[in-house]
Amino acid sequence: MKKFVSIILAVLVCFAATAAFADIAISFQIGNPRFSVNGLQLSIDAGRDETVPVIIEDRTFLPIRAIAEALGGEVDFSDMGGQKIVHINYNGSSISLVIGVQVAFKNGEALSLDAAPVILNDRTYVPVRFIAENMGFEVDWDGATQTVTISR
Repeated sequence: MKKFVSIILAVLVCFAATAAFADIAISFQIGNPRFSVNGLQLSIDAGRDETVPVIIEDRTFLPIRAIAEALGGEVDFSDMGGQKIVHINYNGSSISLVIGVQVAFKNGEALSLDAAPVILNDRTYVPVRFIAENMGFEVDWDGATQTVTISR
């Protein structure tokens, strides 16, 4: 019985490791309430077509929950003394961003942002390149179609 349980645990660990490091491609377009994960079309925010990626001062922002979760991460929010903070956990790393502040914390280390997170239509928007690259992904921009692709 111990051998059987050990084999099952080994299979589960291998499956989890494969899922965590599998190739992934996510694409989204400015102004479009849908995005693609490995070709599968999903809604950014079910039932809310106003929740779309936007450009603010030449930076691409997106609502973080749908994208982070599509990448396999978790998102949580807190309000500490009036500061609204978004926490993103992915693959053993954590990123925390304060709304309106151009400093983020990755695993406790302060990092500068070139654009601060904002709240639009009651949704938290973050600069996509910073988040994706700090989660170990590559980011490509197609200016002609205003499409961002996040891949690994």
